[in-house]
Amino acid sequence: MKVIICIDERGGVRFHDRRVSQDVAQRRDVIARYGKDGLLMRKDTAALYAGETDALHVVDDWEQGLGQDGWWVCEDTAFLRWEEQLEEVILYRWNRRYPSDEALRLCLSLPLWRCVAVYDLPGKSHARIDVEHYVKGRNQK
Repeated sequence: MKVIICIDERGGVRFHDRRVSQDVAQRRDVIARYGKDGLLMRKDTAALYAGETDALHVVDDWEQGLGQDGWWVCEDTAFLRWEEQLEEVILYRWNRRYPSDEALRLCLSLPLWRCVAVYDLPGKSHARIDVEHYVKGRNQK
């Protein structure tokens, strides 16, 4: 399982059952870098990507996406029910603090995880968005 998720400076993901933020530049980056592999997402997330790509596969429940190829574009932490199946994680960091009542609690550190890429991009509603790509269990000595 490969997951893409956006978080704020404290790991916040949702507040009162809504995403903490969104940015069109982040979505375009997701499509450009990962769209060719297919993007799985829930209906409310898919509405943000409407008309941008044909690579979307909408699922009602994440369990429907288990075993499917592609990247899960998540706006909550429900995917952590299958944490042992995680292979890759892409974090988009907003570099701001938003109110949140749901945060990503996932330890992405050695020896289990390795950060294989870090870059930033200018956002439309965020001055800078930091991106980190983590891979589980590869390139370890």
